[in-house]
Amino acid sequence: MSIRDVIQDCKMCPLFSNMQISPIAPEIFGENPKVLFVCGLLPNKENDVSQEVLMGANRVILQKLCKELSINYAITLLIKCVNNVSYKKNDFKTCSTHVPREYSALGVKRIIGFGKNVQNYVRCDHYFESINVVLNNKKKLTQLKACLEKVKNDFPQ
Repeated sequence: MSIRDVIQDCKMCPLFSNMQISPIAPEIFGENPKVLFVCGLLPNKENDVSQEVLMGANRVILQKLCKELSINYAITLLIKCVNNVSYKKNDFKTCSTHVPREYSALGVKRIIGFGKNVQNYVRCDHYFESINVVLNNKKKLTQLKACLEKVKNDFPQ
């Protein structure tokens, strides 16, 4: 069973019952991704229905950046399911256990985290503010690009 299947079939906590489709599995862009982006964004019904981690302009910006650098990547949410009320600390603790299995199964070389919750629950090689802030701020986007260029240089195709 693939890591995507494991996550989409997850019933480790009751949040899975809030999903119309399934818990949101990582999206993989290209073969043998070098980077796993872990987003602290909280999923919503649109993520559930589309089964996409990022949507809209942020998705396009990240795709363009990685394509420009010729870096295959994967992106995942820290929390995979929608909650109809506020999330509890235990929700983050339980769901974050998927992330180490994701980067192990994908064989990525670097993990880049976005957001305070990611920093609190997942060991990453680099941490940035919210992905919304980074992708929509020219200076911070330049910092992310420099980080990805280093990955590309450290792990050539």
